[in-house]
Amino acid sequence: MGGASGGSTGTGGAGGVAGTAGVAGTAGSSGSSSTPDGGSGGSLDAGAIDARDGDTSAPRSIHVTATKALHQHTFKPSQADAEVNTATTFSDGNEVALIDPRAATIMGKLVVTLGGTGSTAGYVGGVGNFVAARGFHVFAVTYYTEYNIVREDAAFYGDARLEVFEGVDHTEKFEFATVHITKPDSIEVRVAKGLKYLQGLYPEEDWGYYLNTDESVRWSDVIVSGMSHGASSAARIAMVRTLAGAVSLAGPRDNSCGTDPACANGTVATWFSEVPKTPLDRFYAMTGAIDAQHPEHLFAMQKIGYVGQVVDVDTSAPPYNATHRLKAASGDHTDFCGVAKYQDACNYMFNVPPENRAGVK
Repeated sequence: MGGASGGSTGTGGAGGVAGTAGVAGTAGSSGSSSTPDGGSGGSLDAGAIDARDGDTSAPRSIHVTATKALHQHTFKPSQADAEVNTATTFSDGNEVALIDPRAATIMGKLVVTLGGTGSTAGYVGGVGNFVAARGFHVFAVTYYTEYNIVREDAAFYGDARLEVFEGVDHTEKFEFATVHITKPDSIEVRVAKGLKYLQGLYPEEDWGYYLNTDESVRWSDVIVSGMSHGASSAARIAMVRTLAGAVSLAGPRDNSCGTDPACANGTVATWFSEVPKTPLDRFYAMTGAIDAQHPEHLFAMQKIGYVGQVVDVDTSAPPYNATHRLKAASGDHTDFCGVAKYQDACNYMFNVPPENRAGVK
């Protein structure tokens, strides 16, 4: 089994059109086709990973035949890719994959979850368990977070996050980190290698559905969701790749405006003003009003151009005036999808269809 531990227990979207019965978001022909084999290393050419402008159609329909139970697998990044730098703390922690075919509809969307500052293992959290119970594939990737993002330089916010995502040096003017982020240690390559590895071990779960023929990730079938530090990274990735969605929990931030809505004396990330490759109507964010960072979250949503006006989920019900800017008046700095009273809001942000909204039990 290559060292990955797989388990099946009895406990436990966005975009696309309905495909075969019980499957959402599928595209292409209804037949199956060959998918990449698992294992470390492989032929993924780092140069093949590029910024695709627009949605990419799946070459085939998704085909999940796994037993009706929660399937969870953990493995080290180096098990999926022999080129990973095993000396780093963010390579020692486990990556985690989840899928639960008990959901009424298999969504045909992958949710990549990103944890907060100091994360050295894949972050599942409330959000990962929430979406797994609603028919999504989930991949909690390990990535580099042990650096100070809050610096008085507007470009550093975006440059640092982009370097961690792509494994390309974007931070030459700063001493970014004690490690140099190479391609094998980047989010983008680790997700690609992880999916290939999982497909080789668990083809009945069809992780390879999210890979292109060149073994790069088909990002237009991926929702990136982050908590706190990861919330800003989720939105940053949506600027440079066409995603199915970006869901930020307790974020995004990347400014030092404090409580000043005009930010007269603070620093604002330059990436906020970029033209996003992901359409803005696929960006969602949720912030807690009693979170000390709450005003900066609101500023980021406004500056980036999130759809709608701020709506309080504590006093409103879906569809929240069709806004993509949500707040919880009673919420703190938290992963909202792990809190029962916010599950309507999370169903809304992930575009969960009615038949999946209760989740599997």
